[in-house]
Amino acid sequence: MYLTNELDYPKYRSTEILKFHTNLKETLQPIWNDLTDYDWILTNLEYMPNGNKIPIDYQHDYFLLNHEQFETLYQSQIQIIWGIISAIPKNTNLDLRLISTLSAEDEKV
Repeated sequence: MYLTNELDYPKYRSTEILKFHTNLKETLQPIWNDLTDYDWILTNLEYMPNGNKIPIDYQHDYFLLNHEQFETLYQSQIQIIWGIISAIPKNTNLDLRLISTLSAEDEKV
């Protein structure tokens, strides 16, 4: 994740500021308002849902979420341990065959 202000980075490394670095909401909060015009691709995920209803599961290899679905995930207190989370401009044409083969372990990703 890239923060919009690199001066913010040191304070977000501290566990005194973040409860845990895998918390999606706390990680994205500094740039959340800039993300309303995007849809989302999530793949190769390992996560802890913390008992909340979320629009992803372990039954699928990847997820395409609109902003509203991603906001549900954002508000859910989910911890993302591992994976690829990509913001894409709304209405982008995607080759779903390529998305299903993405791996966070691939250096090209």
